[in-house]
Amino acid sequence: MSAALGRLDPTCLERALVEQAWLAYQGTRLDVVIGVPEGHIDKGNPAHAWLDGRDTISPTKFVEIHRLPPPQARQRHG
Repeated sequence: MSAALGRLDPTCLERALVEQAWLAYQGTRLDVVIGVPEGHIDKGNPAHAWLDGRDTISPTKFVEIHRLPPPQARQRHG
């Protein structure tokens, strides 16, 4: 997954959503967090998205404004 994302140059939101879905399929359920910089959003400081618990820096620099839970678990057929 990381190799594919590294080749595609996704936005932070795209990266977080793909990683969230991948991890949910593996049994690890994490929220995607969307935040804005302290103060306000502007062109120099856009909003940012990350996976809760996998990024320790973003929560210290951004104020959370929204949280997206992982997709519902699907049964594996095997």
